[in-house]
Amino acid sequence: MDARLIIARLAAATLAAAACAAQPAELVRRTSNVFGNFVVGYATLGDSGSFNEMRFDLEAAYGQEAADAGAVSGSFRGTPVEGSASFASATSYVFDAAQIVGSGLAATTGATPYAHVSLGANAISMVRLEFRVSEPTPFVLTGSVTGGPGAGVGTRVSEALASVQFTGCIGCLWRTDVAAGDFIGSGTLIPGNTYTLSGNATSRINGDAQYAFNLQLAPVPEPASAVLALLGVGLVGMRRIAARPSRSAQVPGSP
Repeated sequence: MDARLIIARLAAATLAAAACAAQPAELVRRTSNVFGNFVVGYATLGDSGSFNEMRFDLEAAYGQEAADAGAVSGSFRGTPVEGSASFASATSYVFDAAQIVGSGLAATTGATPYAHVSLGANAISMVRLEFRVSEPTPFVLTGSVTGGPGAGVGTRVSEALASVQFTGCIGCLWRTDVAAGDFIGSGTLIPGNTYTLSGNATSRINGDAQYAFNLQLAPVPEPASAVLALLGVGLVGMRRIAARPSRSAQVPGSP
């Protein structure tokens, strides 16, 4: 049988074996939260536009959002208070063997003519994914954290903060109060460890905070894949040898 045909068949078999041997990342724990409510002073108006969903089940994909806006009324130390407020909160992620993506936002507004009390809203977006890998896995993590607080209302200062943190690399923590904008991190994940990738956004009274992350996973080639690469090199070498002119053809005076 032609040697090149043998190499081609071996390469195909090796490729199939490598594909079967590949092991995906495994999600072992998940926590997510979408929250929003209206407040007057420090009192929550639980019966007016509140939303709270906390999830712990192991879903490969998730998305939830909540929003409300309008007139808000309550009381502060026995005195009626009126104004307007809004909140918007959203959390989503997709967990895949080779890629983990997620995003979230928390946005609020508040306004009241009363100077002695604040009126506004709270919003929270949070996702925390814990996972393991079964083989050494290089990764690249990209994303962004954006936003910030708006004007205060009454007696309270507005707050807004977004962050992304990954335990897979040293210093992989990005916060809007330190340096908002795009980020990138990279490294290699090791089997036996549990890694945590999380995004958080909070907003109080007036503000907007958002986060997004994209973790690309690329397992180190297994021995079968390495053999396939060597076979490819061997095939190229055989083609070069086959294309090289014979020594007899290079001897002067040869027919």
